[in-house]
Amino acid sequence: MRVSTDAQADRYGPDRQRDDITREAERAGLVITDWVEESISGTDHDRAAENRYYQLARQHPGLNVVFSHPNRLGRHVEVTVGIARRIHQLGGTVWIAGMGSLRDRRNWRNFLRDAAEAENDHSDIVERLQRGKYAKAARNLWPHGQPPYGYRIVRDERGKSTTLEPHPETADVVRFIFERALAGEGSATIAMRLIQKGVPVARPHKSSQGLWTMRHVLYILANEGYTGRRIYSGPDGETAIVTFPALVSPADFRRVRQLVAGRRKHRPARTRFPALWAGHARCSLCGGGMAVFSNYNETKAGRKHYLNYRCRNTYASGATAAVRGAKACQHRRVHNHQKVDEAGWQLFVQAMTDPHLLAAALACETPLVPDHSSRMAELRAQMADMVRRAVTHHLPDDVLESVLEPLRDELRRLERDSAPPPPEPVPDMSSLAAQMAAHLNQLHDLEARREALGVWQARLFLGMDGIERVEVTVHRQ
Repeated sequence: MRVSTDAQADRYGPDRQRDDITREAERAGLVITDWVEESISGTDHDRAAENRYYQLARQHPGLNVVFSHPNRLGRHVEVTVGIARRIHQLGGTVWIAGMGSLRDRRNWRNFLRDAAEAENDHSDIVERLQRGKYAKAARNLWPHGQPPYGYRIVRDERGKSTTLEPHPETADVVRFIFERALAGEGSATIAMRLIQKGVPVARPHKSSQGLWTMRHVLYILANEGYTGRRIYSGPDGETAIVTFPALVSPADFRRVRQLVAGRRKHRPARTRFPALWAGHARCSLCGGGMAVFSNYNETKAGRKHYLNYRCRNTYASGATAAVRGAKACQHRRVHNHQKVDEAGWQLFVQAMTDPHLLAAALACETPLVPDHSSRMAELRAQMADMVRRAVTHHLPDDVLESVLEPLRDELRRLERDSAPPPPEPVPDMSSLAAQMAAHLNQLHDLEARREALGVWQARLFLGMDGIERVEVTVHRQ
């Protein structure tokens, strides 16, 4: 027996299923020895991989398994048929109430037909739900489901969800997470801060110990819904935007996403060697990172050590490299770290103090503009049809206005949402260059310079002939 929703419990719940199974067992002369009750969704394909039916069939050869209806096995044909076929392969026999044994070829044919109808019924239900949710989202109402952590659902007098509002207890936690991320802290550090503050974890079922983890923090930092908008797609591919109070501005959200991505791509390497460009040097041939390695020569004065940069993918070979998908690169030159570090720093300073180079390095961010064209065309057609009918039937103007006003409101909202935002002002690069010149000239020790490279996401590209170029990223503040 399987009941995965309250609606199923009301319409075809355990009692009705148990009665149908009992009648089928009595008709077939079978003795019921065990009942298997499930609450897992019939659309879950994992049910076909391993379940209680298979365990019983292995323990009791020749076992008979009675289901009340094909849709109690699953909602997809491959799941429904797969479970029955697997039980037969294990030596058991599947019975369907009112149909009989599926070992009978005629019953098996009817079973396949009913399984296909069950999937078709499920597809119809899913489509109706999608259309209903999209229609609600098109009216800027929260359509369904749990709100993001930090929000709670606002309901009308009938208990219907209308919109979201910041949760009085958890909204500040979300703001704190974004504030610390904007300050440059990593997800592990933020999670530790939340644990130390005793903040209850956002998704306890995702944590084995009920504590904040990097996964929780990264999940929140990646959720664009905290900018106060959620995009919903209809069954025909159209989109609708639901808006609600934001917990973080779109500009801050984009900045956080850049910082998170930057930690993966431009994070300084954790190396014990005093190499300035460790983690920032790139091979111009393959785009891979340049590793820092130590070598030495034996001389009369003793052992003399050297530090060099070399492409990680040049010496990656063998089965391990193939499994990891390492690139094969022909960049076999090694670069002396002292020469590279000094020349590379001078190029970095030149780039950061040149207004034209800073302007070229300004991060270009293309804002996401939703496509409401299909819905807007539908609204305009409805309004034109309303006017046409009003003229034909001589309806009063106030009646026509009362019908058109909600359509006009929705159309205006969609037009505002579809309009591209005004371009952000370009910072004064001359002033920024002057400030950077004064700041960088004061940096002389290794750690201070490495910190500057990390802040501006510097990349130094090395080729066979030495340094080719330096790149930086300038973010709008």
